[in-house]
Amino acid sequence: MVCLKTDVLVLLEKRVKANTRLIQVISILIFALICVSIRGQGIQPPAPVSISTTDTMSVSLPEAESILIKNNLYLLARRYDIETARAQVLQAKLWDNPVFYVETNPLNNSSGRYFSFIPANNFNPNDKSTIGNEVIANVNQLIKTAGKRSNLVQLNRINAEISEFVFADAIRSLKYTLRYDYSLMVQFQKSIDLLDNESRSIKVLVDIIQEQLLKGNFAEKDLLRLQALAFDLQMQRKDFLKQLADVEAEVRTLLGVRTVVFIKPIADSTIFKRTIPDRVDSLVSSALDNRPDLKMSESQFRWSSQNLKLQKSLSVPDVAVTLNYTRYSNYLPDYYGLGVTSNLPLLNRNQGNIKSAKSDIKSSESDFENQKISTMNDVISRYLQLQVTKTAFDNFDRPFVGKFDKYFQKLILNFQRRVIGLIEFIDFFETYRDTKLSSFNLEQDFFQAQEQLNFSIGKDVIK
Repeated sequence: MVCLKTDVLVLLEKRVKANTRLIQVISILIFALICVSIRGQGIQPPAPVSISTTDTMSVSLPEAESILIKNNLYLLARRYDIETARAQVLQAKLWDNPVFYVETNPLNNSSGRYFSFIPANNFNPNDKSTIGNEVIANVNQLIKTAGKRSNLVQLNRINAEISEFVFADAIRSLKYTLRYDYSLMVQFQKSIDLLDNESRSIKVLVDIIQEQLLKGNFAEKDLLRLQALAFDLQMQRKDFLKQLADVEAEVRTLLGVRTVVFIKPIADSTIFKRTIPDRVDSLVSSALDNRPDLKMSESQFRWSSQNLKLQKSLSVPDVAVTLNYTRYSNYLPDYYGLGVTSNLPLLNRNQGNIKSAKSDIKSSESDFENQKISTMNDVISRYLQLQVTKTAFDNFDRPFVGKFDKYFQKLILNFQRRVIGLIEFIDFFETYRDTKLSSFNLEQDFFQAQEQLNFSIGKDVIK
């Protein structure tokens, strides 16, 4: 009876497999027919979409900065701002266009003619047919006085300078952001590589202990503790990957990358061997000469002073010169006249704008002085922070970490041979991991402190 059931089951299984193969063959034939039909109609089937995660762009920091200058859209917008400001300088130099006015009466009531323009020398008082239509024409030219045009030109020139300083400050800020993010990417990538190596080592141990557990050489609690350690490594790796993705997205935006590409930073150990200036007073002087935001604040103060000159000149009335011509509307048949028009500064002498410009000068001067003090203190603070970080970096025993790496491999073998216990192994394992991560963090802090000093000065004094 059992054999009969077994034979039946085998037979059913064979039939199912045969039906499955038949369905697969039919599906392939149907798909082929559809493709042939589509091509016969001149329609191309859609190409399969392939998403590649292996497109990686290895970029050094100098290369990334070069791409930033060329492709960053924010910098491109600031370049256009400079062109806009320069165009306003050109516009301010232009004179006002003259105004032309002409007027006539279409119907001559005396002669009954339309648009009868008869020369005045043909006029006969006794003959109405010689009376031409009235014509009035004038040309008006506005002449700006008190240096209004030159003051406006100078004001727009200062505006153009401010736009250039805004552009320079944008480069300074974006370079600093790029260098900061780049160093974070290097740190995160090193941390991920470290955790990957440790995870592989723990996986090997877990596999060995699972085999030895069956032989009674290890306790189950040892296996569970190692599996928990492996899980903790995966969670840390996940956190680093998420942080790396966020920073990498910002770097791609800075570089103007529009395609799906992953940026791989290239670690450069020479950045930790750069010469650091030893005199903070020279650094302060350099910052006062080079900081674009400080220059922008100084230009804003000059703009306020120039604006006061402009407002004072606006209190002086402009003069409009008019050349008039009339026919048959004055005591002479052909009348030529010259007129001058000007406002009388009795009520409005631009008092409010002048007072506002004076207050703006005081405000801009205070802002400029505050910016100078802030710049000086910023440089001093960044220099002191760099010295503290440099001391910690110089005192860090890098050969000690190399010995740590070699001993870590020996530690795994000693644990496999049960020379050391699980508690000692995990304690050293976590100490090793924390020490390596701290060393990566110290390198990043040291590089970051150097770039913060460069940023506070507005010039790469450490390079």
